[in-house]
Amino acid sequence: MLVIKRGYEFFEQNLDLIENVSWRFTPANFYYSLEYFQASRDFTIGVFSGNDLKVILVATINTRDELDYFAGGSRFYFSKNGNHDIFVKSVKRILDFLLECGVKNCIFEYDSVSSFVFHKFYSRTSTSMFLANTLSDNNFSIRKSYRSLINKQKRDNTNLIVNRLNLSREHFDNLRNLHFEASGNRRTRSSHSWELQFDAIAKNRAFMSLSYNRDGTMTSGALFLTGDREVFYGVSAQSRELMLLGEPTGHIVLKNALAYSQKCGFDRMILGTTDFSNEKEKSIVFFKKGFSDSMLLINNMEYELE
Repeated sequence: MLVIKRGYEFFEQNLDLIENVSWRFTPANFYYSLEYFQASRDFTIGVFSGNDLKVILVATINTRDELDYFAGGSRFYFSKNGNHDIFVKSVKRILDFLLECGVKNCIFEYDSVSSFVFHKFYSRTSTSMFLANTLSDNNFSIRKSYRSLINKQKRDNTNLIVNRLNLSREHFDNLRNLHFEASGNRRTRSSHSWELQFDAIAKNRAFMSLSYNRDGTMTSGALFLTGDREVFYGVSAQSRELMLLGEPTGHIVLKNALAYSQKCGFDRMILGTTDFSNEKEKSIVFFKKGFSDSMLLINNMEYELE
């Protein structure tokens, strides 16, 4: 018999089990997503066969009763301790549950199981585009004009990678405070979100790349989440003062993060979406393109359950 558990109760009671299941693929933001979205309109669902967790759907539900993930596709995760038949039955159980809950529409990242189960509700396909770096060589296909900026920061600053082994509250809080200052003293992220990221580093699921000037002031930094084979560019911050002066800031941080990710054996770093809605986001996308050698295209399947 397949049993559904969802939301906060599911997460709180089964965290150890979730962490110990061997999943077929664990992306860089998997555990962070599970933990962070307990504070939102979470719709994370687990399907159990006896005591065995077979499938997880990581999703949120928006104000229109649509299932998605930050307006993109939510995703199914399948345990290695299962087979195609049990996965199909599990996803069918989730479909029935969604219909019972009155969910109107769903957006899922494409996978063969859910597309088979939900096929009669198919509405349309959309594509999300992300900048990426395949970590294929030591040059990382970095924009030529960035190389002198990187060398300047390498020469003038103290640069370091912070991981589980050398994690300190001081380094983490320096990044947190710089992010606060760079956003105009506005808290764009909750304290809960920051603490989860600190915990991710402690659990070897994230690392920071930081840069300090000669007087010990952080000029730039970024936090990266890690999965089985990929790294995700998470939160970052640069000195507003140096940016206004036209000084290079985040280039060495990203270059060092790419080098560290390659050294750790990861296959790819996902730098972020290509979408932008204002000049600030446009400049961020342009900056990241200077460190990208490829595009990651994710097909999202949209279903109308009404």
